[in-house]
Order: sequence, then structure tokens, then C-alpha cells
Amino acid sequence: MSTQTWKEEFMPQPQPTSEVAGLLWSIHKWEGARQKNLDEHDVKQDGFCIEELGRENGFGLQVFGSGACPLCCALGDSCGCYLCPLFKVRGDVICYDERKDENESPYDMAIGNNHDEAYDPEPMIDWLKKTLAYVRRENKRKKK
Repeated sequence: MSTQTWKEEFMPQPQPTSEVAGLLWSIHKWEGARQKNLDEHDVKQDGFCIEELGRENGFGLQVFGSGACPLCCALGDSCGCYLCPLFKVRGDVICYDERKDENESPYDMAIGNNHDEAYDPEPMIDWLKKTLAYVRRENKRKKK
């Protein structure tokens, strides 16, 4: 098991281009950051990278940055945030900023930007699932 087997399972290529497919793909990728999934592939998370155990050198597989997000890639990294459905669902707050009811953004919790605690992908997964439900409702509404 390795970063390659983790990537094959949790980041199948190519990245999808539709919002629904991109959200499903992203949810699956962030589920790969759960400790049990990292353990199954003998890898660990280091910020926005995945590294093989025993080979930690700061040059892991970069999987949690904007370049590996189908929503960021489809919308354009910086100004695209404001077009992202996740931004809309979060009340016009981008994924790496905290809302007034949060102590830390879901992205920062997932990659450990502002703390020394264990990485926690669950808030990011929860927001992506809420966004998926929103996009599906909107798509259904538009078809009527």
C-alpha cells in the first residue's frame, strides 16, 4: 500500500467537470482523509499532502489544495470561490474562512492550518454533503 494506492482509491482520474460529479468526487477524496482509510494504505496526512509512512520528507502527494479540487479547478482558483456552490451554502463564506458560528474553517480543520491537533476532515465532508444536496435541489428546480 502507498500514496499511489490511496490516490487510485480516493482520487480516480480524470477529475469530473459537473458540479454533482465534482462534489461526489470531493466527498470521496475527503473521506480518504479519515484515519482508518489512511491506515489501510500505510500513509499519513501532513497538511494538504499524503505521505507514505517512514518516508516523510515534506514532498508528499498534494491532494487537499485547490489544484486538486474539481470545484476550484472548474471555477478558477481565486475569484472562482465566489461562484462555488460551497460558498453559497456556507452563507457566502469560502471554505477556508470560518463563519461567525465556527472557531475554525472546515478546510483549516481538515488540513491542520491553525492548530496542532489531529486533522479532522468531518466538517469539510459535512459541508460538501450539504452542498451536494443544495445543488441537486437546484438542478431539480431548474428542470421544472
